[in-house]
Amino acid sequence: MDRKAFQILSFNVLFLSFLLASCKKEGKLPIPAEFTLSVQKIGALDSTINECSGFFYVEEQLYIINDGGGGAVLHQVNPEDLNQTKPIQLIGVLNFDWEAITKTTEEIIIGDFGNNFGNRQNLSLLHFDGSTNLFKREIAFSFPNQFDFISSDSHNFDCEALFVKDEQYHLFTKNRGNNKTNLYTAPINTAFFELKDSIEVPALITDAYYYEAKQVILLLGNQLVFDNFESFITIIQIQEDATLTLIANLALDIKEQVEAITLKADNVFFIGSEKERNNSGNLYEVRIAGL
Repeated sequence: MDRKAFQILSFNVLFLSFLLASCKKEGKLPIPAEFTLSVQKIGALDSTINECSGFFYVEEQLYIINDGGGGAVLHQVNPEDLNQTKPIQLIGVLNFDWEAITKTTEEIIIGDFGNNFGNRQNLSLLHFDGSTNLFKREIAFSFPNQFDFISSDSHNFDCEALFVKDEQYHLFTKNRGNNKTNLYTAPINTAFFELKDSIEVPALITDAYYYEAKQVILLLGNQLVFDNFESFITIIQIQEDATLTLIANLALDIKEQVEAITLKADNVFFIGSEKERNNSGNLYEVRIAGL
């Protein structure tokens, strides 16, 4: 090897070492060579949870919401025994189209922002006390780049995904008009949403979970193909400027309309589907090796 070639090789090795060290220091994941998914069906959800649209997991209990038509109810479910289901009535609110739920240190926040035809003008975020489940406040909002509300089957203002990070709401849209999802953020307890970035996805996004330990976002999605659902998990990262970086698109071996994802334990997630003509709505456990 001549001197010039050796210098180039040395520079490349040093640069790669610096890049990997920076990723580790900042908690950023270098793009892995391979992920492995394993899926286990836990069982059918109770018949009262026929449109599971979001959940969170606390103290070995799942807390599940139905979407529009399911009433203002939070369902407490023991994932070890799905027959142990307890409805919790949420007073002072209506369920127009609840599509996402998240738990912060002190609050429960529900996204009432399902918008199938793009014509809703009453999108909101509902805050509840995390200990008493009492209603606290409603944050009404609109998407800053939506200028008409004409009913359409092809638009980018449906939404089913919510989490809170760095004291900001993060919403990922379910774009019916293109093959992307849009990220909107706003300071918590405000309605000042901004469009931050868009990213291509293999399916319509139905939920999101921010996996803080690994500093990645898991987007859940499904797509109807010839009367059967294909489901996916898209793993992305969010940079300091709120731009998005794709890590992986992972096909799920669940041929159902999956609508909810949350963390159970290290690299293990619960996924829920809603009732369709050929299933009753089910709960799954998904392990992602290599994450």
